[in-house]
Amino acid sequence: METTAKIPSFWTLQLIGWAGYTIDRYISLEGNFFPVPITYVTIAFVLTILLRPIYRRVWKKTQSIAIIGLTAIIGSILAAFLWLILGEIIFDFFGIREIRDESFTSFLWDSFRYSLQHHKPFLFLSWSALYFGIKYWQSKRNEEELVLKANTLAKETELKMLRYQINPHFLFNSLNSASALIRENPNRAEKMIDELSEFLRYSLNKTKAGLVTLNEEIEAVHNYLSIEKIRFEEKLEVDFQISEEVLDFKLPNFLLHPLVENAIKYGMQTSKLPLRILITAEKKESLILIAIENSGKWVDDANSKQNGTNVGIKNVRQRLEQFFPDRHKFEISKNRNGVRISLIFYQ
Repeated sequence: METTAKIPSFWTLQLIGWAGYTIDRYISLEGNFFPVPITYVTIAFVLTILLRPIYRRVWKKTQSIAIIGLTAIIGSILAAFLWLILGEIIFDFFGIREIRDESFTSFLWDSFRYSLQHHKPFLFLSWSALYFGIKYWQSKRNEEELVLKANTLAKETELKMLRYQINPHFLFNSLNSASALIRENPNRAEKMIDELSEFLRYSLNKTKAGLVTLNEEIEAVHNYLSIEKIRFEEKLEVDFQISEEVLDFKLPNFLLHPLVENAIKYGMQTSKLPLRILITAEKKESLILIAIENSGKWVDDANSKQNGTNVGIKNVRQRLEQFFPDRHKFEISKNRNGVRISLIFYQ
C-alpha cells in the first residue's frame, strides 16, 4: 500500500524556521545583533510556543476558515504587543535602555499603536499561517492515508469474510447431517435445511463490508447456532439475552460470526458437555455492550495460529478499528468457568 509523506515534528520545524529567521536578521543587521535583536528573536520564539496550545485547541474544536483566521489575527496582534512590552521591560530591568517617563497606561497604549503602525503582527501572522497551513496539509494527508488503509482493509476483509460466510467445513458438515436426518427425522432435516438456507441468504446478500443492524446480525448468528444445535443436539446449549434498545445499533456485518464459530469449535474441544454458549447485548449509559461467552478453556496463541483461531480474532479487531476508531474496546476474559469476549462501543 502506498504511504503518504511524513511531516517533520513541530519542534523540528520550529527550530529550523527560527534559526533561519535569526540568520536572516544577523545578516541584515551586519553583525550588530547583540543584545537587543537577539532578545527580541528569543521573545518571539517563546511567544509562538505559547500560541501553539491555543491554536491546537481551536483546531480541535473547529476547522472553520473564518474562526481560524480570526484567531490567527487576534493572536498575532496580541503576540506582537507582548513582544514589544516584554522587550522593553527586560531592557529596562537590565539597564540596557530605560522606559520613557510616562504612565504605565500610556506606555501600553503607545506600544500597542507602535506594533500596529510598524506591522509587527506580520511576523506572528506569517507564523500562524504556516502553522495552520501545515495542520491543514497534515489533516488532508491523514485522511488520504485512512482512505487508502480503509480501501485496502475492505478488500482484505471481503476476502476473509468469504471464509466465514461460507465455511467449507461448516457447509460440508451441515449437508452431511441433513442427509443423515432425511430418513431418520425428516422434520429435523427440513428445519436444518431451512436454517442453512437463511444463513446462506444472509451471507450472499451481505457480501459487501458494510454496516447492518444488530438485529440482522443476531438473526444470522441464531441461524448458524440453530444448525449447530441440530448437529450436536443435547451437547450444545445456547442462550440469547438481547436488549431491545440495542437492536438498531449498526455494526459491520458478520462481525460476530467468527467469534461464535470459534466458541463452538474450541469449546467443543475443551468444555465439559454440554457446551454452553451465552450471547448478550445491552446498553449501559452511553455504552453498547456485546458479549459472547462459552464454557471451556482458551486455546493458547500457538494452537490458535495453527488452527486458524487467531485469523478470526485479527479479522474482528481490524474491522472494529476500521469502523469504530477510538470508539471501541475488544476484551478477552479467561477463567475456570469459560471464555468471554466482550465488544464495547462508545456512542
